[in-house]
Amino acid sequence: MKSKSKETPQITITSTSCRNCAFAIYNSDTQEGCSAGRLEKFRKGGVEILEVCDDDKEFFLVKDKVCVYYRNREFFGEGDEVLLSKVGEQLTIPYQMILLMRDSDSMEDLRERILEINKQKMVPVILTIMDLSGEQFGNRGPEIAALLNQYNFGVWRVQQPVETPSPDNEPEHNAVIEADTIDLCFDSTKKHKYMFYIIFEIGHPIPDSFSSELQSSVHDDMERFVVLTPNDNNCGRAVLKTAHEKYAGNSFGIPIHQKIEHYKDSVDLIRKVSELCPSLKT
Repeated sequence: MKSKSKETPQITITSTSCRNCAFAIYNSDTQEGCSAGRLEKFRKGGVEILEVCDDDKEFFLVKDKVCVYYRNREFFGEGDEVLLSKVGEQLTIPYQMILLMRDSDSMEDLRERILEINKQKMVPVILTIMDLSGEQFGNRGPEIAALLNQYNFGVWRVQQPVETPSPDNEPEHNAVIEADTIDLCFDSTKKHKYMFYIIFEIGHPIPDSFSSELQSSVHDDMERFVVLTPNDNNCGRAVLKTAHEKYAGNSFGIPIHQKIEHYKDSVDLIRKVSELCPSLKT
């Protein structure tokens, strides 16, 4: 690092100073790198890295970005492989998974999906079973509850809309019913802390690697999204919680991605789920 002015640039509260981080690598009083490899990740992701100094040290500053790996040297000492491993284990992205259960889906299909979810590196903090089958809630509700009680999901729910999709309806009407049901699910769970919700069909397998791929894309590769469009099986549709709140979801019969496109608000962050999770290409 070259000698820098002591004049600190204008930065936001979301910027991260490496000065006292346990992973900062110093040569005397000058920082040379990051043992967690985050500086390279930030640069690759287009994040600006500034070189700054104070009366004692020269160090890097990650501009306008929180580094989730930051750990204070005072409390953790020098960064090592054990600390790096522990930090990596702690950085799980909280999300809600919504499973759509239709007329053609069986309880055996649901059992298989639950097993696949339970194997994920990151299990959802909220699991919602959305029963769109048109059966009376009492018919499958207790059986679903008994199944979910066998696992240690933090929060699980079973929800059924007042009106369910039907082959007798126009496709557009069924789409509105489904979108309204997602909005009701969101309203029922927004008090919980999570980053996004993601929707899967019970009739299609959930790849074992999907959550670890998503974790790596967001944390390691600095990938961003507001909406993820699903694959051909209607699996992997995801929406940031903050985006859903900002645009009131799919209210007034308008899908949230169309609202974002209308207002030209981060349209480039409407992406295909396969871009972040290759296992969900099909």
